[in-house]
Amino acid sequence: MLANLHSSLFWSAVHSTLSGNGTAAENLEGLEADLTELKGDAW
Repeated sequence: MLANLHSSLFWSAVHSTLSGNGTAAENLEGLEADLTELKGDAW
């Protein structure tokens, strides 16, 4: 289940970059923040 969410977050970051909505660096920074929040203390 979490793998689907991870994939969705990654896809969204890549799609945003390719669509011209932010730079790759900005979108990857956002992805990192989302994944960090998602994992919490679990990892």
